[in-house]
Amino acid sequence: MKKLLLIPLLLVAGCSSKPLIKQTFPDPPIGIIQKCPDLAAVDHDTNTQVSDVLAVVAMNYSRYYICAAAVDAWQDWYNSQKTNFNSLHSPAPN
Repeated sequence: MKKLLLIPLLLVAGCSSKPLIKQTFPDPPIGIIQKCPDLAAVDHDTNTQVSDVLAVVAMNYSRYYICAAAVDAWQDWYNSQKTNFNSLHSPAPN
């Protein structure tokens, strides 16, 4: 009879409240965090037209805003996923 009481006691002791492996949200891979491309420069030629300067400026604005939108969206997604993960895997208050 004592052996039968020992088995449930061992099973309950094996289910402790502390996890053996601490789960953490992974850091982003280095390759996915890339810098935005460099902006184009205007040639300092004496024959540079205003239309050429405006074309370079317009291209730089579009490059910047496309990259900024992609980076901001990725960071928002990553931070929300990390918050969700941490809220599910945080220890319960005592």
